[in-house]
Amino acid sequence: MIERAGLGLDITINLCRQVFAGEELGVIEERDPKYQNELLKLYHRQPDLKTKPAKYVLRGRHEIIQHAKAYQHLINAFVTLKQDLTEELIKETHKILTKGVPIIQDDIDDVSPEEYGGVYRIVVVGAGTTNFSVPKYIPEHMKKMCDRLAQELVVAESAKIIDPFSVATKYSMEFVQIHPFQDGNGRMCRMVLNAILCRYVGIIVPIGESGEERS
Repeated sequence: MIERAGLGLDITINLCRQVFAGEELGVIEERDPKYQNELLKLYHRQPDLKTKPAKYVLRGRHEIIQHAKAYQHLINAFVTLKQDLTEELIKETHKILTKGVPIIQDDIDDVSPEEYGGVYRIVVVGAGTTNFSVPKYIPEHMKKMCDRLAQELVVAESAKIIDPFSVATKYSMEFVQIHPFQDGNGRMCRMVLNAILCRYVGIIVPIGESGEERS
């Protein structure tokens, strides 16, 4: 729901439950026999979607599904299997997140998922007065971030002392300041934060449930 991705909370919860239960939820195209039925189910759960183009609604559905799959992948690797949060794992997770979701902006050509999914950006981006890492320095910054996190966790686990909220906040903030990808950095940042909290505290912090949080 943050960053104009996905749909409403009720639909999000319903789709995530299906993904986590192992149900296969693919892309619904106009020629698909399930097309109209799927739209009606989404309209029933969120009536205001009836005023939106069908393409917008189905894209939102797909964004939710891919977000859930990406987070499931990250949690399995980092929490269940206790793997390090490496560049490769971050890239794999981002590729899943963006699968089938092109970047669409006014007045410029669309960017396909294959072009930017799991790929460090080669364009300069910023937000307001904030400038993120220059593209040529992104690989270096990401490697340093991942190496520092891995080392910090080794020391903390050895000493059996860790402040997971401080660690999660520090590295999710560093990630978003690097802004390694052309799109999806905010969603990835929150997944990184929650993966750390899930591994060391066993909790997931919902962010963006209210209008105030989203603004």
